[in-house]
Amino acid sequence: MLQDGFVCWQFHLFVQGRWVATAIGEHPDPRWQKMSLANRAEAAKSDALVKCSKALGVFADLWRSSWRRQWMAEYAVRVYAKQTERSQWAWLWRRKDNTGAFFEEGRPGRGSESEYQRKRGYDDDAREHVAAIAKEG
Repeated sequence: MLQDGFVCWQFHLFVQGRWVATAIGEHPDPRWQKMSLANRAEAAKSDALVKCSKALGVFADLWRSSWRRQWMAEYAVRVYAKQTERSQWAWLWRRKDNTGAFFEEGRPGRGSESEYQRKRGYDDDAREHVAAIAKEG
């Protein structure tokens, strides 16, 4: 339905035949964007689904940064990649088991951040030297 420049979508969530939640999703009138009514309706539907999912506690962990960091350390890797042929190179996250997620990943001289080895510097030599002296003493 359309109301005051918003596309609204009423959504009812049922799990195993039982009612869980009802919510109304919305999407504003994008006069400054070129967005079709169908896309605005889809955005409103997604908003309603997200609101209904809160009743189940779905996605609650995503808001806890400690859980998110632990999940990313275990299941994700940050890679230098392009999402499409025309997109720019950027640091992006992907699941470790999804190697074909991007159009192109890495390029000569650049790999994933976790595989990147920086050159040894003066600080590294000094740190090792101090550690060796400490072991002897």
